[in-house]
Amino acid sequence: MIRRHTLTIGLSACFILSGCGDKIEEANQVPETAAVESPAPVQQPTANQSMIQHTDGELSVADLFAKKNELNGKVITLHGNVVKVSEGIMKKNWIHIQDGTGDAETNDIVFTSETQSANVGDHIIAKGTVATDKDFGYGYFYPVIVEEATFSK
Repeated sequence: MIRRHTLTIGLSACFILSGCGDKIEEANQVPETAAVESPAPVQQPTANQSMIQHTDGELSVADLFAKKNELNGKVITLHGNVVKVSEGIMKKNWIHIQDGTGDAETNDIVFTSETQSANVGDHIIAKGTVATDKDFGYGYFYPVIVEEATFSK
């Protein structure tokens, strides 16, 4: 946006100085093709986020976000790839799992455990209790998180 205005002002100044003031309006016109914004890029799965095939009735990360209210307080099982591990924070291990489903807001689910952990790159089966709208303060708010988790391969 700034470039277009800078260009317009620059062209206007050139036209005025060169005696072509009647061409200013023409220079200020934005071509129809320039006014169209390109669509946002589609998020492509990374190596850790490749699409995992789920069997019928098996929960995916996107399903967990979509059904969070009905799953609140229930024990669930989900399998996916570990993409981030933070250990010993608030006496818990925080394991981020992705399975290639969801969008930028719903493609990563956090499991917490006081006793178990995992390694980045592992494909694991995680089981725990769903909690919704958890606010840990300092900007750490989770619309859905899975607590008291256990992990297996």
